[in-house]
Amino acid sequence: MKKHFCTVIFFALFFLFFYISCEKQNKPVILWTDKTEFVSYAELYNSMQKSVRLLVVYKENPAVAFPVPKDEIAPDIVIASWLKNSNTKKYFLTLDHLFSQLQLDRRNFYPDLLQAGTINAHLYLLPVSFNLPAIILSSKNRSLLHDQYLITMDEMQTIGSAYNKQNKNGLYTAMGFAPSWNSEFMYLALKLHGINFGEKNDNLTWNNMALSSTVNYLKQWTVDANTSSSCEEDFKFKYLYTPAYKLVSNQHCLFALIRSDVLFGVSKEKTQGLDFRWIHENGTLPVEDDFVALGIYNKSKNINAAESFIIWFMQEENQKKLLERTSSMKLNTTTFGIAGGFSSHKLVNERVFPLFYPMLLRNIPQSQNLSTSNILPTRWLNIKEKVILPYMKDALDTSKDFPHKSMSELLADWNKKNF
Repeated sequence: MKKHFCTVIFFALFFLFFYISCEKQNKPVILWTDKTEFVSYAELYNSMQKSVRLLVVYKENPAVAFPVPKDEIAPDIVIASWLKNSNTKKYFLTLDHLFSQLQLDRRNFYPDLLQAGTINAHLYLLPVSFNLPAIILSSKNRSLLHDQYLITMDEMQTIGSAYNKQNKNGLYTAMGFAPSWNSEFMYLALKLHGINFGEKNDNLTWNNMALSSTVNYLKQWTVDANTSSSCEEDFKFKYLYTPAYKLVSNQHCLFALIRSDVLFGVSKEKTQGLDFRWIHENGTLPVEDDFVALGIYNKSKNINAAESFIIWFMQEENQKKLLERTSSMKLNTTTFGIAGGFSSHKLVNERVFPLFYPMLLRNIPQSQNLSTSNILPTRWLNIKEKVILPYMKDALDTSKDFPHKSMSELLADWNKKNF
């Protein structure tokens, strides 16, 4: 709480300082963001040219800050997660002209990320950064894997089961992996099996067949590989109480799930001796739901200057400068890449990232593999925490045949409490 308060105060002072200093200059470009990295980015941008001043305003959740109150200075640009929702078209301008006028090149961006920002064939949100789920293991166990870049859940189950060890009392002393250990893995399994969560007429939708097949698949995994969910939980209690990168280093377990921003956001010393694979199904890598995008507010009074910053920011050489600045300022201990993730600019990931993250030299995610989520409800994170994850935890309990409540019933209970 104290850290968050200090962050807000810092942004407020930063805003005040630049607002006063820019009063006698051209009107500054106001950027709303929940990504603290943009303070540093703005400093570099402002130092490299004098015609446009970029002013950063911190918003905890910009996606729900519209319409802008009359007593508040409106943004020109918004850069944040969760910007694509049912109101996106209402509050943002189209960005198609940035490509048609050859200021940006579509070939430099990941197609599925561009599609995620497209509504009715027009681009409203330009992707900025994204993260992927990864499976890590000790490099000592690298020879157990068949592919140098990717891994499937089937492979995790087969290889993980062979890794298991039990003592003479039948208690597990090593366990390759268990679906019940990590609630985010349960959610990832749903995505990989085509759950296809989305929003229609303000209601959450999903593929019921995919839900059923995922539950059956994970439950059978537990029985076939690890005896029961109770055995998995006992093992977790005994051994799995350290960060993911340490779990596989001590070799009690073979695999651990980790987000790319967490994996590459820790120091290089902590990731020594680790290897990783992108987890996929039929070649599809699911992008984390909170990918970052930018849009120009449709009531912006400074559109041309806002576009100048966007074009500058999306250049490969400038993103390299941003990464160099982050590295030189020792900011890379808490943040990964561009705005906390892989860049939406393919060439930055392929040619620049490996200079700063050597582990990526051997495994850059491929453009054709990425897949993004549908439009999700505004209160998606709360729904996921209170409905989806509890349902999956209950459904994977091997001591009973059926969960206490269906996901539809849990969602109905949530709706009663929140509306």
